[in-house]
Amino acid sequence: LALASSAGRRLPLDDGCGQWPLRGAPGVGGPHDVGGDPDLLDAKIDLTDRPAAQWELQTHSLTVCLIGKGVLRVDELRRAIEQLDPRRYSAWDYYSKWAAAVAGLAVEKGVLGAEELDKAMGEAPIPAGPEPAFRPGDRVRVRPEAALPRWRKPHLRVPGYIYGARGVVESYAGKFPDPSFLAFDTFPGAEAHLYRVRVDQATLWPRG
Repeated sequence: LALASSAGRRLPLDDGCGQWPLRGAPGVGGPHDVGGDPDLLDAKIDLTDRPAAQWELQTHSLTVCLIGKGVLRVDELRRAIEQLDPRRYSAWDYYSKWAAAVAGLAVEKGVLGAEELDKAMGEAPIPAGPEPAFRPGDRVRVRPEAALPRWRKPHLRVPGYIYGARGVVESYAGKFPDPSFLAFDTFPGAEAHLYRVRVDQATLWPRG
């Protein structure tokens, strides 16, 4: 869509989702925009007719109820699903996308509190404790983060290439507000101990 300006130039119209119309290769509109994707042309479609699981029936019923009561719209549900990051959109099944989208919209509209949902999904902070768990000289391993199954994309400060790496604590920096919750304005009192860890570069990027 476009409008003609007084100078004769064609101006883009907002498509209603807060973005300008996109033209180009498949996928430029988001992970749902797969029409013409050559990688999918020969893909097999699973036509297995399986019974719906109880949680899928509950997700469908809850969504229909919320739409029927005017709490959310079908278009909002589509927008929330299309805003899932590409990895989740590709990996999750149909009703997993619905569940995550409805959860996000419920928080967005104030039906649920973000902290309430975090607690229900096991995302509440673990108390840091008064003393650090590690001391300088301790050998440690960087904990991998299983971000994919979480109900929303988490805010993680540790880069993925260092997950699982082993190193040695060089120093303890102190206890600070936990950025993984500050990013969503939840659990304002959550804190985390911060360490400086030395990791051998050869273990991260071994030379060929």
